[in-house]
Amino acid sequence: MIETLKQLSTELQDLIRTKLWLKVMLSLVAGILVGFALGPEAGLIPQDISDNVTNWLAFPGHLFLGLIQMIVIPLVVASIIVGITSVADPKKLRSIGLYLVLYFLMTTVIAISIGVTAAMLIRPGSYITIDQELKDQAITDNSPANSISLNNIPDTIVDLIPDNPLSEMVAGEMLGIVIFSVIFGLAITVMSRKAAEPLISLLSSLQEVCITIVKWSMKLVPVAVFGLMTRLTATSGFGTLKGMSVYVLCVLAGLVLLVVAYGIIVWLLAGRNPGGFFGKIRDVQLLAFSTSSSAAVMPVSIKKAEDELGVAPGVSRLIIPVGATINMDGTALYQAVATIF
Repeated sequence: MIETLKQLSTELQDLIRTKLWLKVMLSLVAGILVGFALGPEAGLIPQDISDNVTNWLAFPGHLFLGLIQMIVIPLVVASIIVGITSVADPKKLRSIGLYLVLYFLMTTVIAISIGVTAAMLIRPGSYITIDQELKDQAITDNSPANSISLNNIPDTIVDLIPDNPLSEMVAGEMLGIVIFSVIFGLAITVMSRKAAEPLISLLSSLQEVCITIVKWSMKLVPVAVFGLMTRLTATSGFGTLKGMSVYVLCVLAGLVLLVVAYGIIVWLLAGRNPGGFFGKIRDVQLLAFSTSSSAAVMPVSIKKAEDELGVAPGVSRLIIPVGATINMDGTALYQAVATIF
């Protein structure tokens, strides 16, 4: 019996040590429990002591996010440009771009449709009572004066092109950075290979440096998730969700349906088993849930796509940065629910 328990303990330790997703899951649950114990709802320790403890516990999480945010802009620029230049055939590049646009449009429409349908069926706004002043403010904020008309569409498109790419990088405006990188990469493809090679080599080296930093930062993921979830739970508590529980459940239900839609797309378009696909990206999903940061997940997504899914680096390092900036289906679904709410 003792030998069996020892063997089971050894197997569990090996499983936890080798499976990042399991480490993240355990850290997430532990963070929620510890955060509840340190929060005002449990009342086990004074608030000032709780704030100090949770601030220190969240330190590895903030360090992780800081490392990722530090390299995300050079990684996006280098990845997109190298990804574009690695596709030697202009016809193939046009084909990838066309499929990319169609896929982004399709998934965004699906996400918005799911969000609108879920909100119309559940009607989460009917469970919340607000005063007339807030209603009037909501009407003012969503007035037609703030909408885009047919006349100003050309100006809106022109405004997407950054006047100063360096200022966009300093400000962290990812959409402008992506557009600059795409235009820059396309320009390199029409240059002679001899003239473009030094710049491509430099950007490839920059890309590898960023990936190396990502590998370093991944060692912090379990403690980062634990600290961030502890801080979040201790600060917000479960009580803050009571009045908004129906709204939160409506969004979560929509997101579950969106994941099902992704599974169907993976099965139909990629010919992959959805269960196996989601199993290979669960580290990314848990990290995204824990950090709520597209920037934090994007470098990990690139690494996971190449290592686990066998996606060509030229494809993953082009599509994932663009998708993380433009194709945010979860946000589209959430905004659809929020608007009806």
